Amino acid sequence: MKSDMLLAVMQLALERDLPQKAVVSAFEYAIAAAYRRESEAEGYDVAARLNPETGDVEISTVLHVVDYIDDIDEQGLIAVEDARAFDKNAIAGDDIITGKLEFKPQRIAARTVTQVLMQRLRNAERQLVFEQFADKEGELISAPIRRIDSSRSLPGDRPAVMLDLGKADAFLPPNEQPPNERYRVGMELRVYVVQVSQGDPDGDSVPEIIVSRTHPRLLLRLLEAEVPEVSSGMVEIKGIAREPGSRSKVAVYSHKHDIDPIGACVGLRGIRIQNIVAELMGEKIDILEWIDNSTVFVSNSLGPAEVEKVTVLADGSAEVVVPDSQLSLAIGREGQNVALATRLTGFVIDIKGASEYAEEQIALQRELEAQVAAAAERAKEKAIEEQELAAIAIEEQEEDADAERREIEIVAVHEENDETLELVVEAEATESVTDQIVDTDPIKSSVAPTIFVPASPVHLEPEPDLAEPEAESEPEEDLDFELLELEEKLRELEQEEEERQEAERIAAEQKALEQDIDDDDLWLLPDELGVAADSQESGIVFAEDIPEYRDRSSSGSPRRGNNRRRGGPRRSSR
Repeated sequence: MKSDMLLAVMQLALERDLPQKAVVSAFEYAIAAAYRRESEAEGYDVAARLNPETGDVEISTVLHVVDYIDDIDEQGLIAVEDARAFDKNAIAGDDIITGKLEFKPQRIAARTVTQVLMQRLRNAERQLVFEQFADKEGELISAPIRRIDSSRSLPGDRPAVMLDLGKADAFLPPNEQPPNERYRVGMELRVYVVQVSQGDPDGDSVPEIIVSRTHPRLLLRLLEAEVPEVSSGMVEIKGIAREPGSRSKVAVYSHKHDIDPIGACVGLRGIRIQNIVAELMGEKIDILEWIDNSTVFVSNSLGPAEVEKVTVLADGSAEVVVPDSQLSLAIGREGQNVALATRLTGFVIDIKGASEYAEEQIALQRELEAQVAAAAERAKEKAIEEQELAAIAIEEQEEDADAERREIEIVAVHEENDETLELVVEAEATESVTDQIVDTDPIKSSVAPTIFVPASPVHLEPEPDLAEPEAESEPEEDLDFELLELEEKLRELEQEEEERQEAERIAAEQKALEQDIDDDDLWLLPDELGVAADSQESGIVFAEDIPEYRDRSSSGSPRRGNNRRRGGPRRSSR
């Protein structure tokens, strides 16, 4: 019986392709679960052990040592203090064997063992599948289509596809299927493993393996599988932008100068890239070289369209100018080409035609000129304003200077008035002294001379006090000398005044003569005036230059030519 039990375990392991250790562990768990229902095991947990060599089964009652016993489920638990009665070194987490149970297989127990064993075997199989495919996440696998399940898809969506992986199924959801692909049962597909989930180990859920046919890394794995240079690392895939089922762009770079990255990916006569296109069911693939120059890289990414100019801006965008005939090709159907180039380069690409770009540049130039003109106008207005302010400041300075000058003049006038007042006072003092001298001289009392007050102050001695009889008077000779000097100065002043009046009279006459002479006073000189006919002069003399005419005019006799017009042209016409 014991050998039969061991043989049954080994047979299960072979049938289900499970490790013998996993099958033995499932059998032990099933035996323990069956004996927990026995009355002998009440209050204890049950542990079973199968000897893989002899096939003997040992069943023991066990208590699990814990720090704290839950009141809800106390079966099989014992506190640390109580466990130390059995084992003084017991700690939390230990198992204390309290007894042995006899292994007696019965009908009900066998049925329970069978159910629990099968459940544990299924769980072991799921765990084995998970461990097998967990390291496949991010890899390329090939599997046939086992069934097309429309029950797992939403209404109106494409049906889900299940791929046969042997012990598990791979799930291809509708959102991971390219729109141009159609599937049938038994069709072999190469898919990219997106996610592997374990599920609930204690439930009926199985590990779920989700695969994709739209992921960009699917193209990367296909290139690695088809191009040895890519798998070896000599050619590096720098970026992939993919529109599943329609078009893809791949940027490649070679770490060796003697290897053409584009030629290596395309292959001889395009055989390598054709195999990838066939695997992706007709999806177009553009291979371009990656360059560490944003301008050139953006230009290459828009192929096969020709690019005239690329301007990379600091905000992560790029302006591209293409010929008008290449504009639709650069944009692509529904903007597909520019969208792929944007995802590949990382720049927001704005494509413009050459004519549109030229119009924008003209408008920009005009706007710039307008801004420059406005700035110049503002500068001019500012300069005018500054000039006005400067003029106002100068006027204020001039006003301040005029005010200061007026103040200085007022002060000077006051000082001059003070000096004049002093001169007047001194002159009055001089007159009073002279009068006293004249009065004291009996001989010259009959003469009343005119006293001239000089412009500069004359220092006179203080007037003697005549009222005092004891004061001594000045000598008569000194008084006579001073009177003579004063009379001499008076005569000089009178002569200067006469000369000045004579000069004013002569000037007034001259001015009167100039005002009285008009064009009618000009004529040809007669012979009696003594002008020689053979004179070198022109013979034309003005009336004011004739002495007789000037003398007769000044004497009051009528001038020649008054009140009558002489023949001959006017001086202005001559």
